[in-house]
Amino acid sequence: ASHVRRRWLLRHRLLPAAAAAAAVVVAASLYPTFDRQQVRHVLVLPFDCQSAGDESAALCGGLLEVLTNRLTALRQYQSAISVVPASEVRSQRVQSADEARRIFGVDLVLTGGVQRPGADLRVSLQLVDAAKLRQIGSRLVTAAGGSDFVIQDQVAAVIEELLDIELTAGQRRAMAVG
Repeated sequence: ASHVRRRWLLRHRLLPAAAAAAAVVVAASLYPTFDRQQVRHVLVLPFDCQSAGDESAALCGGLLEVLTNRLTALRQYQSAISVVPASEVRSQRVQSADEARRIFGVDLVLTGGVQRPGADLRVSLQLVDAAKLRQIGSRLVTAAGGSDFVIQDQVAAVIEELLDIELTAGQRRAMAVG
C-alpha cells in the first residue's frame, strides 16, 4: 500500500510541481526582459541646411546639440531611452539612418532640415526606424521671425511628441528650468 501511495504522490504532486518549476526557469531564460521596458536607442543626425543659407548654419549645428541634450535629459523621466552623443555622431560623420544603425546599433534616428523662406523659418523633422529604414513619423515646425532659441525649444517639444514621451506638469517645469 505504501508503494502505491508513493507512486500516487509522485505522479500527482511532485511531477506537476517539478514541471511548473522547469517552465518558470525556461520562461525566465528565454524572456529576460519580460517585465522591463524596451530600451530605445536614439541618434540625432545633423540637420540639412543647404537650402537655408549661411545664416542658418549655426541653427542646424545647434539643433543637433540641443536635441541630443534634451533627449539625454529626458532619461531621468524615461529611463528606456539611450542617446548617442552628438560628438560621436560628428566624429563618425554619420549621414544616414543605415549608417547610424551599422555604427551605433540604434533603433531610431531623428533627422530633418531647415529652410528659411524670407523672414520665416521652417524645420522639418522625421523619425526613422533604423532597422527597417522606414519613416515612422514626421512633423513641420514653422515660425515667423522667431529666434533660433525659440525654434530649438519648439522642435524639442515636437521630438517628445514623435517619440511618445509624456511628461507631467512638474517634470516639464523641471526640464524648462534645467
